[in-house]
Amino acid sequence: MKRVLRFAGVALFLAGTAYCLLAPSGALLARRGDLPEPGRFEGALGAPVARFERGPWLAACAAADLPDIALPLEVEHEPLRRMVAESRAWTRSNDADALGRMGEIALALDLGDAAVDLFSAAAALGAERARWNYLLGVALQHQGRLAFAVVALREALALDASIGVARPRLARALFELGESDAARSEFEACLRAEPTRALGHIGLARLALARGDASSALASLDAAGALTPGDYVVWTLRSQAMASLGRAEESRRDAERGAKLPRYRGWLSFDPLVQQCNERARTFSHIEVSFGAAHARGDIPRMAALADELATRVPKDAEAWRRAAATQVAARQMPAALERIARAVELAPQSAPTLCTASEIAMASSDNAGALELARRAVAADANSAFAHEVLARASYLTGDFPSALLHARRTVDFAPREPDKRQVLIEILLGLQRFDEAALELEAFLAIAPEHPWAKAQLSALRKPR
Repeated sequence: MKRVLRFAGVALFLAGTAYCLLAPSGALLARRGDLPEPGRFEGALGAPVARFERGPWLAACAAADLPDIALPLEVEHEPLRRMVAESRAWTRSNDADALGRMGEIALALDLGDAAVDLFSAAAALGAERARWNYLLGVALQHQGRLAFAVVALREALALDASIGVARPRLARALFELGESDAARSEFEACLRAEPTRALGHIGLARLALARGDASSALASLDAAGALTPGDYVVWTLRSQAMASLGRAEESRRDAERGAKLPRYRGWLSFDPLVQQCNERARTFSHIEVSFGAAHARGDIPRMAALADELATRVPKDAEAWRRAAATQVAARQMPAALERIARAVELAPQSAPTLCTASEIAMASSDNAGALELARRAVAADANSAFAHEVLARASYLTGDFPSALLHARRTVDFAPREPDKRQVLIEILLGLQRFDEAALELEAFLAIAPEHPWAKAQLSALRKPR
């Protein structure tokens, strides 16, 4: 099979040789060889990786009647193992849709040329033609080959008008090609088809900004923001519109708001078919994004499962085990948390964040003496860490060492004077020691930073009542 994409009408060809429909004859299948199982090697932080010599690997691709799947010198083991497993359905059973599934994994691994070749073959030979044409358009769009992407996406829409987010993708490709009128028509079609989704509004805002009409852009972005207030793209574009209108302070605020929002909430991240590609591959980066999404919606059991999966993918990464331990605490699985934090401390015995988390878990397990020892080690590892002093303050208080508790609580505030939660530790210790006048002063300082904080307001109100 040859690799370079050509278009002829609605047929997709590869330069040199077109993909031909392969008859499922026993003789033909016998000539195909299987791709070799990827060897498992240890990469950075113990992550399992696969390594191949380029020549033998490409020869194996040719023997399997596959396009050249050009791999980097080192690639994640698990996604490649999954790709090789999918290839068996092609080499042994002539399942052309297996080529598309391989393409999904190639797309997730950012192997753009291989993804294009595999989706092209699947679109020509497979049963799920709409899906493979759509993902071919996605892969081409990722490569910046927008004219070809437009052809593939239009073919997908002709086969299935509701596939993925084909129309918004098509509109965006047309916009980037400078075909503003066609892009506008497609974005307006998006709004008619799905009025409760923000994609059409965002697209119209981009068009308005491109022609210098910031007021119209702002109106479209207001509509988009009402539908998806957590989409960083909305606030980033809104900042641009405000700047164009000379509203500098509002532009700054919108930019700051957008910067605080998770990037995975960008509109392309909502593409269900791309998410399925990532799920099929199970790349490390996909699991990390999934963890962030679970955190954003407060799904603690899902966070705990994903944190464990990440830690097992990088078994020598202390931070991964620390995060896994913290999520197990949130899930109220203390034995599991203790096991994971012990692994983290073993890997990074001088890491202040790891020692702090270990101390917190010890306190949650009522091991106050152990918590105190770990907190002291954390401060010794990083004497300028507000987190370390905060944990040592709390551990000292629990073990009855009140002078040390106050000393380290004050140091916590010294190192993080603008963080209300750090000051809260000092206030709680002062209240516990019945030093109410000092606590009131600290509460006033707290409210100067966070004037609407309900806990601080309630505490100060209580202190001001006659005793």
